[in-house]
Amino acid sequence: QKKHKAFEETQALCQQALHRIQTEFDKAEAQREQQRAAELAAHLHDGDTCPVCANRVSEAQLATYPKDFNLQHYALIKQQYQEAKDELAAAKSDVAHSATRLAELEIPKRELADIETEQQRLGQQYEAHMSQRKNLAAMRSNLQQLTEQVALNTDQLQQARIAYDKSQQALQQTQITMTLLQSSVGERSEQQVNEAIATNTKQLQELTTAYEEVTAQYEKVAKHYQQQDIALHVAKERAEQTTSQLQATENKALIAQQQAGFTNTAAYEQSKLAPAIQQQLAQLVQAYDTEFYNLTQQRAALASYKDQTIQATEPLAQAIQQAEHTAREAYKQRDVVAQYIALCTNLLKQLDILIERIGELEHERAQMVHIADVLMGKNELNLSFERYVQTYYLQQIIEAANLRLRVLSNEQYQLVRTTALTDKRSQTGLDLSVYDAYADTERDVKTLSGGEKFNASLSLALGVSDVIQSFNGNVEIHTMFIDEGFGSLDEEALRRAITTLIELRNTGRTIAVISHVAELKEEMPAILHVTKKKEGYSTTTVTFT
Repeated sequence: QKKHKAFEETQALCQQALHRIQTEFDKAEAQREQQRAAELAAHLHDGDTCPVCANRVSEAQLATYPKDFNLQHYALIKQQYQEAKDELAAAKSDVAHSATRLAELEIPKRELADIETEQQRLGQQYEAHMSQRKNLAAMRSNLQQLTEQVALNTDQLQQARIAYDKSQQALQQTQITMTLLQSSVGERSEQQVNEAIATNTKQLQELTTAYEEVTAQYEKVAKHYQQQDIALHVAKERAEQTTSQLQATENKALIAQQQAGFTNTAAYEQSKLAPAIQQQLAQLVQAYDTEFYNLTQQRAALASYKDQTIQATEPLAQAIQQAEHTAREAYKQRDVVAQYIALCTNLLKQLDILIERIGELEHERAQMVHIADVLMGKNELNLSFERYVQTYYLQQIIEAANLRLRVLSNEQYQLVRTTALTDKRSQTGLDLSVYDAYADTERDVKTLSGGEKFNASLSLALGVSDVIQSFNGNVEIHTMFIDEGFGSLDEEALRRAITTLIELRNTGRTIAVISHVAELKEEMPAILHVTKKKEGYSTTTVTFT
């Protein structure tokens, strides 16, 4: 009991040490993850897309990652953590072995009154076993559901990948279309097209303004020419009238001179009009001369315009039409480019949604893969779920087998399930070793002698029988066959083996032994003798003792 208490204290200390080193290991593991993120961040820049989470990173996020990490310290902490786990496992094993040893030492001291207590304990164990069977069935159902969910997520991931490939093909087709469109518009971008439209529009406006200015100038010149032509015509008429009037006046004056009796002009001069009348006549003549001069100047100006040709407006009109056509085509090309840009933008949004969905599915898949790895035994203990369930049954078989092995080995041996991992490529949980109470050591079952191996095998077979009956609806196994192995036992071991078989027979089972050992014949109530003949066949005879 003191030794068992010491083992328990050692286990408590190991648990405390494991808790302390686990805290440091978790902290180091978090720093390790930060260091891995820093290694990834070293290749990223502000605005880049993270290849892990598909999110854009910022300069502030990049600055939060540590720049250095002590890998040696991390490896040391990890090694200490693993050693602490191993020490705790060893301490738990020692406590279990010590508890088993104490229980074994208490067996000879029990009295008949403890049988009822043992029956109650067995009843409780039976109820616990039934509860564990229900839990096992629930765990199997959960495993089936998880398997179906993994298959469903795999199908969803495949569909998402197909949709992603289709989006990639659509994006490539759009890029090809954009390339062809750029070739069709002379490899001009939307900005260049808008600049070309603005240039053509400006040229159109300039041509339109020039056309309007020329037209206005033509109309102005034509109107002025028409006005001057009318004025010249009027001046000619006035000149002709004035000349006619002057001639008439001279004729009248001559006639009047003759009628007045003037023989010549001198005579007339002598008798000319008064100065006031002469002044009036002089003013009339001056006015006539002035008007005649002005009309002559106007006529000369109009004559200079007469030989000039009006500039043709047809080229300007054609240039305006060409500019308008170019502008309309440019607007059409701009609309087409805008449509393709909108289409590409929509496709990129859909692609981002698909990428985000793929990231979610990858995350779910990673979780499912982790669960599958745990179930398949890809963990630190290399222990699969199936093997874990098998170890549960194996432990029950070992406990049942040890009840008989201790009797067969005279309290020397008991079987122990080995949890140590000998090979990283193999799984743990189903290996056996033997505990030697005389030497207080645990060793491999391969070191047992032939007789000891037979006792261990017989105990395991009987343990399997007991466990099967307890877990299979109380179905009893009435018949057992044992083939050889008794010849390797010494006299004492053979006696204990025979005693065990007799006890089994007394429970209502039929035991059949195939052996050449003569001592067994005395204990067998019925013997089937098999005799081989020279002719190549055998005969059988039955005797009863």
